[in-house]
Amino acid sequence: MSAKFEPISILDLDVDKTRPSRTASGLRLMYLQLSAHPTTEWAQLFKNQRQFPRHSMWREAWVEGRHIVVDCVPEEIKQHHLADLKIDVGATNSAYQIYLAKKADHEKKIAEEQASERARLESIKAGLNFN
Repeated sequence: MSAKFEPISILDLDVDKTRPSRTASGLRLMYLQLSAHPTTEWAQLFKNQRQFPRHSMWREAWVEGRHIVVDCVPEEIKQHHLADLKIDVGATNSAYQIYLAKKADHEKKIAEEQASERARLESIKAGLNFN
């Protein structure tokens, strides 16, 4: 069974990690610190959330360690991206909770099938006479 999931949130702008972008002058890789280090599955779900631009100011963003990285003009964070990213993080948390519930159901089903098979084999064993 999986541990209880605490929804991830954006905590802060990590100024120390911010650096120039490779894509264009004036852009920076802006590192937004997350409340927890997301799993690979959570990061993939976030990537899926960010796959389609919602507006003309949309910028690429991805999970890197315990950060979401946005390749943008620094002032755009407040004006455009933070609100979008909060929505995407919330949607990712919801999708991840659904994923965890499905995973738990699947694991429970497998455990029940294994217990049933063991009971069947134990019943067969009880009927055998090796003397």
